[in-house]
Amino acid sequence: MKVKRLSVFLAALAVAALVALSPGTSTAEGDKKVEAIKDTRAVIETKYGEIELKFFPEVAPGHVENFINLANAGSYNGKTFSRVCAGFVAQGGDVPGASQIAWEFSGLLNSGYSIAMARQGDPSGTYKDTASSTFFINLGPNTNLDLYTPPSYYPYVVFGRVADASSKTVVDTIALIPAGPSPNCTPSSPPVITTVTITD
Repeated sequence: MKVKRLSVFLAALAVAALVALSPGTSTAEGDKKVEAIKDTRAVIETKYGEIELKFFPEVAPGHVENFINLANAGSYNGKTFSRVCAGFVAQGGDVPGASQIAWEFSGLLNSGYSIAMARQGDPSGTYKDTASSTFFINLGPNTNLDLYTPPSYYPYVVFGRVADASSKTVVDTIALIPAGPSPNCTPSSPPVITTVTITD
């Protein structure tokens, strides 16, 4: 386990170094963006209560910025959690026409209550850069989503997590909504994302 975690850490450092050295990329500019949103949070309002999200822009700046921009534009308002798979994920926020974003190695695991971006499919080597707006809340430790064996498989990018106990209770309530069979897990009454508000 220690060896695996060390490998993941070293891989993350390598990716960070490549990003820093990429043509046209300014480390100073990137640092300013991260600094500007490091304390930003989001509040997802549902009829079951509020879900507050904490972000990790230090390791997934593109994904965090994308989520914030969509929320500020009101793109998530009125969308639903269209997929609720007990013990797996609560997924929603599909915005037709949303721009795709580049994959980032956050080095964070798809553990319970973490937030990650969905993408168009697998093998993930083909689809790794197809995340756009749809996100999911992990309802348990989903180690299968952390598989990292490039060029074939890349982890689903975790960019935040549920921030507090009361928010986790709301997620747990949504997770209990009856849904159809896997893999679609269509809920009988899809929970509506009333609004997503960004706070500093």
